[in-house]
Amino acid sequence: MVGIKNYFSRNFDGLLPRIRELNSKNITCSISFFPKSGRTATDVKKNVEAYIKLLESIANEKLNANVTIKLNQLGIYFDKKLTRDSLMQIVEYSKNLNIFVWVDMEIKGTINDSLEIFQEIYQKYQNTGICLQTYLKRTETDMHTILVKKIPLRLVKGFYNDSEFSNWNDVTLNFKNLMEHILKKSDLPAIATHDKELIIEAKKIIKKHAISKAELQFFDGVSNDEALKAAKEGFNVRLYMAYGNLFPYLKDVLPKIDMSRAVQRILGIKKIR
Repeated sequence: MVGIKNYFSRNFDGLLPRIRELNSKNITCSISFFPKSGRTATDVKKNVEAYIKLLESIANEKLNANVTIKLNQLGIYFDKKLTRDSLMQIVEYSKNLNIFVWVDMEIKGTINDSLEIFQEIYQKYQNTGICLQTYLKRTETDMHTILVKKIPLRLVKGFYNDSEFSNWNDVTLNFKNLMEHILKKSDLPAIATHDKELIIEAKKIIKKHAISKAELQFFDGVSNDEALKAAKEGFNVRLYMAYGNLFPYLKDVLPKIDMSRAVQRILGIKKIR
């Protein structure tokens, strides 16, 4: 996992050579940063300003990249309206720069608010997509609701403590069962996994149905050989990377995640429990 060192970069400039290298290999990027959760309106304002600066940098550097936002950075745990207004500000700014915004999903207790906020903003701007997690049983219903409008959708396994499946194989099976529908029905489907069997299955579906906008997404530094292989085969590949101070972020997020499943998700291990 040589590239994992990129997660420890202190600023965006530290990522620039890596992003340009990936772009030269027909691989796009999705960029985020590592602040702790926004706990006050002041925290959230700083995080919004950071994303605005990031969007400006992507545009000025002419990078083939978009951004990924976690709504805990915008106050989803304490102020729904602040989160909505903050995300709207970022998405509106990104719309003017023609840059896409992915909205990541949080713990189970925030999903209803997250989906409500997202769908309102999508209705107005369209240049944004949402993430769903297959460690939750509700995801199939959420998927069908979202895809009525063919909304851009990223599918992941998820690794928070509130999983509704006791067996990790069931999470993988849920992913597999939902994947084809998302690939065929979303205007911008993204399959984000390091599970090689799921990647092979996704490639088959993409080829069979000639799904030109589908993306295979990875963490930079984890399955780069797999990502490079897919790009050479002609698939759309996007790598996620982040910058900032990783350690305060980890201190903030570790109590919320299932570490064994986080490792499984990153390494693509088939069976942990």
